[in-house]
Amino acid sequence: MYLGHRGIDGEGVARLVKQLAGRTSELEWLDLGGNPIGDEGASHLADLLVTNFNVRRLELGWTLMSAVGAERLMRALPHSPALRHLGLDRNILGDEGAARVADLLASNSTLLRLVLGGCSIGCVGAAHLGRALASNSTLRTLGLVSNSIGDDGAAQLASGLAANSTLVKLWLGDNPFHPVRLVR
Repeated sequence: MYLGHRGIDGEGVARLVKQLAGRTSELEWLDLGGNPIGDEGASHLADLLVTNFNVRRLELGWTLMSAVGAERLMRALPHSPALRHLGLDRNILGDEGAARVADLLASNSTLLRLVLGGCSIGCVGAAHLGRALASNSTLRTLGLVSNSIGDDGAAQLASGLAANSTLVKLWLGDNPFHPVRLVR
């Protein structure tokens, strides 16, 4: 269900989740990108994930979500075994949000694709994600384009990848690290 760029805020998401109650078994895809749902809306969507076992794809790019909202969504993952794709790109997660996502990603057993592009993630956040990758055995794609990941953060990601056998796509374009320095 595409509901992007319609001015839906946190209260609007609460109403949407309430309307979807009872009909959630039909919902496999929800795109609320470009709506100012914030952390309040993310919390309501986490509730939806807990009650709807069929949502496979959730797109929440450009939704003014912070680290708090991302953590709420990630905490719902164990209760939503069908969710395979979570798009959180262009939100205000920062290193704190990356750390919260990484903590829960380490034990994730369902999510295959996570998009965190343009989320102001720096070297500290990349280090957390690298450690999570070392123990994650499910994620196949991680999008980190257009962040602030420098040489140290990229090295931490590379270290996590060395212990990971499932990730096949890591998108790192438009980050300020030097690939040549990683192979030395």
